[in-house]
Amino acid sequence: MRKKILPFLIANIVGVSGAASADEFTDFLRQADKEENSSAADSGMSFSGHFGSSIEYETKTTDDWGNGEIKEKITTNEVGNVFFNFHDLGLRANYSLKTMTREQKNSSGYYQNEDSLKHLILLDRPFALGGGWGTGLGYEAEYITSEVVTATENHLEKQSLEQIFRPYLTYWNNEYNAGFYAMAEYLTLNFDNGSWGQRDEAGYSVMIKPYTNYGNFQFELELFHQVKDDNESADPSGYVFQTDKFTETYIQPTIRYSIDNGGLVYLTTRFAENETITKGSRPDYFKDVIKTSIGYETDIGENWMVKAEYEYTHEKETTNDPAQAGASKKVDNHKFYAHALYRF
Repeated sequence: MRKKILPFLIANIVGVSGAASADEFTDFLRQADKEENSSAADSGMSFSGHFGSSIEYETKTTDDWGNGEIKEKITTNEVGNVFFNFHDLGLRANYSLKTMTREQKNSSGYYQNEDSLKHLILLDRPFALGGGWGTGLGYEAEYITSEVVTATENHLEKQSLEQIFRPYLTYWNNEYNAGFYAMAEYLTLNFDNGSWGQRDEAGYSVMIKPYTNYGNFQFELELFHQVKDDNESADPSGYVFQTDKFTETYIQPTIRYSIDNGGLVYLTTRFAENETITKGSRPDYFKDVIKTSIGYETDIGENWMVKAEYEYTHEKETTNDPAQAGASKKVDNHKFYAHALYRF
């Protein structure tokens, strides 16, 4: 029985990484530019930055191919987030430490409890080209260690490492009050899930995000495409039982509105499609995703910034597996997020 469910466990437990996506990295660049222009950066020191903390509370309900429900509760605490802008070196760096607890329970009685520790490092070296043009190189690494307890596993240890290299290009035109972010990514992901096996992924992404300001409004449109075509899943002995290709494409419009002396509100909706095509006799999977976020952020005084966000995600997954003919897997996810930081 255990060998039979091993591919299912690997495909569903290790197939998602928690590291920042391309749009989150552009938010990192935007925040870094804001830090550059803050009063803290004018203090005469060779560096400036911020430290902060955040909390996320997430609930997830999965209709598991018509075979019952899976319910999850996930709480993520950001113990600390530290950002440094080293002016003399032209280098910007961010480190975040998070703890996560996940409780999963199936209608069949199966359960999982997981405790994780997440380390995230972001590095950015921008270069000004003049005439509104800029370029740079970003690096991201997220290392996660976890311990899982289930009805059959006691203190299963897992770990994962994701690394992303991002060259990027930026442009801003004062006359037209418009610009864009564009970037490419090369990424590798390595999952070691102990007695559940291993999985390695590698691929690339491309993204372009044009944006424009009109009065108090800012309009963005992010276009993203990712291909991971060198993926392998192996059992604990090292035998590779599945190779596959993953692709994802999404379009994500965002509207931001700056309230006079009152902060910023924003609304983002992502329309995504992804597919996992196996190389062999195993079934393929196809997923449609709609993700909507609404949030508010504001500065308090010269040094504080606070932010709150609600996100809703709906996923529908289908497969060409004859055993799931006419069935689908549906996920509804609600996430609440709050963040505060202090600039220095």
